Amino acid sequence: MQKIIHVAIAGCAVGLPGTRVRTVGIGSCVVVALYDPKARVGGMFHAMLPSRKGSSHKSKEKEVASNGLDPKYVDEALGQLILEIEKKGGRVRNLKATIIGGASMFSHLLDANHALGRRNTEAVRILLNQMRIPIVSEDTGGNVGRLAELDIETGLVEISKKVALGK
Repeated sequence: MQKIIHVAIAGCAVGLPGTRVRTVGIGSCVVVALYDPKARVGGMFHAMLPSRKGSSHKSKEKEVASNGLDPKYVDEALGQLILEIEKKGGRVRNLKATIIGGASMFSHLLDANHALGRRNTEAVRILLNQMRIPIVSEDTGGNVGRLAELDIETGLVEISKKVALGK
């Protein structure tokens, strides 16, 4: 039986073969699973906001990694995840990405220009493109919650959607 590593909201985790990395409660947040098929190492982050820049949110000391990166923010979470994967033998040039989330959970409260989910997924796409990390799979948008699990043995990402009855 494989060990499950849970990723909290505003968290980041990496696993090796014999583990599965899982996160739940994916709404407007964005989750990125990265996997290096050659080194067989991968992980994911669960970020809430595109960037610290322009955010009024103050990071708590316990949320910030020793390198100063806060996985609450897409840009910093991606940097943190890549550093952790490299520590376990992975290489950026081998990474493949899956993007999950970015839903409009409260679209009735926001106009399209302020849709947090869309801004989160756009930030991820831009950063991955800049780093030349291919997006091999994506399940984003809509108005449903999701959960995701990365199997480090195979590199497969399983995504489940949570739909409320009557919607």
